[in-house]
Amino acid sequence: MANLPYRPCVGIMLIKNGRVWIGDRIAQGKVTPDPRPQSWQMPQGGIDPGEAPNVAAMRELEEEGLLESTTILWMGEFGRTPNINNNTGRDHFPNAWTCVLGGGGIAGGQAYGATSEDGMEVTDGKVEVGDLISTLCQAVGVDPETENISSLARPIKISEGTAVDELLS
Repeated sequence: MANLPYRPCVGIMLIKNGRVWIGDRIAQGKVTPDPRPQSWQMPQGGIDPGEAPNVAAMRELEEEGLLESTTILWMGEFGRTPNINNNTGRDHFPNAWTCVLGGGGIAGGQAYGATSEDGMEVTDGKVEVGDLISTLCQAVGVDPETENISSLARPIKISEGTAVDELLS
């Protein structure tokens, strides 16, 4: 196993009418993170956005006539520090993070929010996690205040945030 080449794969799946439309076949982009410390260098000329797996997935959904009926959210569990640390990596950073929203219910074609010049703090359009979940719920037609009952009979709302109207179509 040690001799196998590093082959990252991002799992993206859409199940529509009982069949998988998109799987990891289009999620294996040409430019991906490498686990080695030198991996933070951009390829010469940068990344061609047309080669990114998420762009390919959205293009395929659009070509199949499914983009307007599919809401997309791509995000990680944390942002990353704007600076490289002493181990040539980047640490978890909860102060600012990025996600991509698109497709049905989302007003696309925009960047929302901004950070300070050094990337250390949000200066405009701060969105809390609850706000993002409420926005996603509203985009797909689910009331974010819908309550689920826990195993301890405790009512728990899907989200207690406020939807970001500027992101909704």
